Amino acid sequence: MTDGSEHSCDDVEAGAEAGGVSTATPAVDPQDIVRDALILNVSNRCNLRCIFCFEHGQRVQQMPSLEEVRGILHQPWDAPPSILMFMGAETFLRKDVEELVRLAKGRGIPHVGIATNGTLLRSRAQLEPLLRAGLDHLEVSIHTLDPLHAAMLSGRNLTSSRQRRGLALLAELSGDHELAVTINTVVCALNLGDVPHLLRSIHGDYPPLSPMVHLKYPHSVADIHGRVSLATLSDLRAAELISSLPAVWRPRVVVEQVPLCVLAPHYAMSCELIGVVTDSSVQYDMTLPRRERV
Repeated sequence: MTDGSEHSCDDVEAGAEAGGVSTATPAVDPQDIVRDALILNVSNRCNLRCIFCFEHGQRVQQMPSLEEVRGILHQPWDAPPSILMFMGAETFLRKDVEELVRLAKGRGIPHVGIATNGTLLRSRAQLEPLLRAGLDHLEVSIHTLDPLHAAMLSGRNLTSSRQRRGLALLAELSGDHELAVTINTVVCALNLGDVPHLLRSIHGDYPPLSPMVHLKYPHSVADIHGRVSLATLSDLRAAELISSLPAVWRPRVVVEQVPLCVLAPHYAMSCELIGVVTDSSVQYDMTLPRRERV
């Protein structure tokens, strides 16, 4: 995947020679990508105002109803999708999240997940009903645990303390339940120096959580609507950051949206083909006006 930056992958071979890796094997085999994922964007409101969020200015006033979600899930299928992710601005602002999970499981979907920023994860009493309903996966967006930087990135104070509360809760639950957790971190100029501490904290302070961490790099200033000056891809030093990580963490870290030639010897950690996942998923953005829905 190209990103419109100054970097080109025409010279991957040269970079590979420098790093001592072969260029014959792609970072992600397209045959291994799940092609029957269903993504339902079911929330149009968020309690944060992250500076790089693409949702800004694209929301309508009314949340999609439970019946609208039911209508999507009860469309005739030859076979149910393997994965369903409930996403949106902040899914936990809905009061019927447990019922959403039950609807999905009732349609025979094996793997059901929810995306969240983690600030509304409060207690076992809140999450255990979701687990009993069949929740398999939580995808949590945490970009830094530095309180000042978290407030600057999210536009809200207390973001870091509430996300730490959520991580502690998930670590506690993971000892009793099978719940997959993924941490999504958008890497920009502001939080670049925080990423090693974030990974150290996630993997050291919250056992036995051990989540997969996806480091996501915005491609250009246009991706964040000009609200913040984004460093160039080379300034964000993806390969340097990976090299600084302890080797034991590397199997749990994936880098997305960075050309292989930039990652050089660390190309095996890249999801450069992540766009294929999106293109092959069936997406229904239920927060858009009806005429604009996919």
